[in-house]
Amino acid sequence: MTTLELLRKKLQIHNRDCHEIPTEDPKELKRRLYIKRMYWLQIECEEFRNAINLAFRLCSQEPVKEIVDDLEIVKMRTVFKWEEWKDAQILAINEKEATGLEFFKTKILELPNDKQAKV
Repeated sequence: MTTLELLRKKLQIHNRDCHEIPTEDPKELKRRLYIKRMYWLQIECEEFRNAINLAFRLCSQEPVKEIVDDLEIVKMRTVFKWEEWKDAQILAINEKEATGLEFFKTKILELPNDKQAKV
């Protein structure tokens, strides 16, 4: 199972749990929404990483034909030096994901706790 499939499965389970255990509590509704947004952020970032890796694999080489002793030989030749660009894009996506997850975790922790409110 790929990371993307695993994240989608976790989101599906989260959505199922939210429907099976309904709540009217606004704090719990916000917490569930933040968790859902965290999954969507992770899915979006993983899709971008996969797309960049696929584009890198598809665009980094091309076939080159050579004739040697009356035989046509096909070799793969690197077209662009994409490694630095690809690594920079993946790093930017990872930073976006980490920042977003930290934001939602902070929001969840900032939700008032019933025990603290009573004290």
